[in-house]
Amino acid sequence: MHRKLLSADVEAELHVFEAMPHGGFGGASPEDAEVRRFLDQHRRRH
Repeated sequence: MHRKLLSADVEAELHVFEAMPHGGFGGASPEDAEVRRFLDQHRRRH
């Protein structure tokens, strides 16, 4: 998906976390905070 986004000229970051469960990013770990930061930065404001 990361490569496809980049090839479509979409800004994307690829983060690989060791032993991260699928569907994570809802907790309070540093990895969760990093993903939320990226989403907040790129989320459309309506």
